[in-house]
Amino acid sequence: MVANEGRDNIIARRLDRLFSTVTDVDGRLYSLQAVSTALRERYGIDRSPQYIQMLRTGIRDNPTINVLHALADFFGVPVSYLLSGDDEVRSIDEQLELLVQLRRHGVTRIAMRAAALSEAGQRFILQAINTARLAEGLPTPDNDAAEEES
Repeated sequence: MVANEGRDNIIARRLDRLFSTVTDVDGRLYSLQAVSTALRERYGIDRSPQYIQMLRTGIRDNPTINVLHALADFFGVPVSYLLSGDDEVRSIDEQLELLVQLRRHGVTRIAMRAAALSEAGQRFILQAINTARLAEGLPTPDNDAAEEES
């Protein structure tokens, strides 16, 4: 999706990756309109969806520091993720890849819905998952016993 994949388009590559991996609480990828609206409502920065698309594709490549901070905050990454060299952001990329893998397997939907539950509610969900795994002939992960004790 990025127009120019060169070193000078770090912002475009990273922004494209964020749009391709980070989801809202319902598991949907953010639209350009949603990001534009959030920039305006949360950060007081008025940028059109078209402008954000141009940043994402590398057509525009020199956003203000305020725009960079707002985009980073919106997607939940440090602003250095949008600016630093590849070695400095490897762990964030690894976390984003893990997020993609978890989403592919439906894990993030379950986790997001269980996150607001009390500890007792979370234990109940974990027990239900273990029961379903047993019913389907799948082993219960070894670390569950340690987690339930803590």
